[in-house]
Amino acid sequence: MKIQSAPIQGYTNAFWRNTHEKMFGGVESYHTPFLRVEHGEVRRKDVRDISPDNNTVAHLVPQILGSSLDETREMLAVATDFGYKEVDINLGCPYPPVARKHKGCGLLADTDALKSLLDFLDTMRGSVSFSFKMRLGMESEEEGKAAIGLIDSFAPSQITIHARLGKQQYKGECDIDSFERIIAGVSSKIVYNGDILDCAGIDAIGERFKNIDTVMIGRALLSNPALAREYNGGAPLSPGEWLEFISSLFYYYSDTLQGDAHILAKMKPYWEYAPEFVDRKVLKLVKKSVSVAKYSAAVDAFAASIR
Repeated sequence: MKIQSAPIQGYTNAFWRNTHEKMFGGVESYHTPFLRVEHGEVRRKDVRDISPDNNTVAHLVPQILGSSLDETREMLAVATDFGYKEVDINLGCPYPPVARKHKGCGLLADTDALKSLLDFLDTMRGSVSFSFKMRLGMESEEEGKAAIGLIDSFAPSQITIHARLGKQQYKGECDIDSFERIIAGVSSKIVYNGDILDCAGIDAIGERFKNIDTVMIGRALLSNPALAREYNGGAPLSPGEWLEFISSLFYYYSDTLQGDAHILAKMKPYWEYAPEFVDRKVLKLVKKSVSVAKYSAAVDAFAASIR
């Protein structure tokens, strides 16, 4: 099975991707957190994140989130100006403020808007290919079936499906049976996404779905950045590697952000996905840290525990 890295807002930025590929590898492609338009222009931080000057991974796929065709055109222009030949369309973001604006998985419930988007993308096909990341539907499986029928007819490079409804957000269990029903008869390449936690989980998808050879993994790569390497026959994650990886992120944010509060706001969420070998006492120290000095003391305590 091939492994792709899922886009996770606030986590899998360019530095994370570059460092992950350099330290661990095993990932076929990295998908960026989505670009969006705010105040009439593509967010500058999003532009910086996909700039080739800031990315060293071998295969990077920018993702865009748009509702209006004008917004989509503007984001595509940024991606193609940078030389990207493949762009992923986000039909999976489940957060209510996004979905209510008929963006992300909100588009799955609006067949007319989805048709208009596909018609527009079809006019751009000469310079770029398109893949799609979607859910089982926003409110129901029937929405997902209708949407994937339209997308399949478009002949995309791949369709990644997170096996939850949008209304679930990230709660509850993935519905593998619904996933199986939705992909029945679809001729496009299908990529499975959702709650793959370990190597056994990757193999389980391949065993059940013989026509699927690729999975997309998000949160599991945060908690076990060596998962793809391990699946491909490499060594499992060691405590020392985790310390090196999390420290690299800390040094990056310390150099690019100002003030303890901003740095800690970026670093603490990564520790929420810390591997099982990180002691709970260390996690409590990280969570309670109110300064970089206290955060560093917590990291030092973890370093001492693995010596």
